Amino acid sequence: MSILAKYWLKEGYNKKDVYTKLNQFMIANYKEYNEVKWDATLEKIIHQSKKYPLIEIDCVYVTKNEIQTIQSIRSKPMQRLAFTLLCLAKFYNLAHKNNNDWANSKINDIFNMAHVQVSKIKKPLMLNDLRNLGLIEYSKKVDNVNVNIQFIDNESEVILKINDFRDLGYEYDYYCGGRFVRCVDCNKLIKVKFNDNKTIRCPQCQDLANYTPIETKIIKCIDCGKEVEVDGIVKNKKRCDECQHEHIKEYDRQRKSNSV
Repeated sequence: MSILAKYWLKEGYNKKDVYTKLNQFMIANYKEYNEVKWDATLEKIIHQSKKYPLIEIDCVYVTKNEIQTIQSIRSKPMQRLAFTLLCLAKFYNLAHKNNNDWANSKINDIFNMAHVQVSKIKKPLMLNDLRNLGLIEYSKKVDNVNVNIQFIDNESEVILKINDFRDLGYEYDYYCGGRFVRCVDCNKLIKVKFNDNKTIRCPQCQDLANYTPIETKIIKCIDCGKEVEVDGIVKNKKRCDECQHEHIKEYDRQRKSNSV
């Protein structure tokens, strides 16, 4: 929700328009959504989004020496892990000028992006193996689980550009010659078998391609009586956008009045 708010604010929508769009998004995608109960949360999301705008980074560059360092690791899962940490550190370096090569992501997220499926116990052991190789270092603060990357080499020749962080482990395997195709719709990497020449979409986009849209329907606003066209999947919308916004404001005024 925060990312959506930041995006719409960047596109030039005002606070009221962003509130309406977030509200419509929740109505269409969250069947348990209660517009009144979410009012304060939506306002807070928009306020925070204005304070911390969307960060845009086109890509990160990986160099020849960095790839050679990663490929010197014997284990392929460890290579994917090291590559993922490298890309994350470079991303955060671009996002924050004082980052100094830290990969500031949760451990589970890192392993998921690297496509390294191991037990909870083995994850810190793998990171410790990278530390023993001199490739990463830990923070001196006990409660800081971030990892500092020790093998960044921006002076070497650039040989790889990464602009998709959803599956960094797959991006590395793809560079190394792994059998993958990119989804024709979302560009996500899909791992395929050697004799698979038919797959062109990831499972999520294939589901959307097979989806038959539900037709729109007309509802009558319970406040002003105006007829409004909405998506057929929407079940709990009872007011037009203008009346809904006024309804939420009135509810909030009463709530604040009762709490005094």
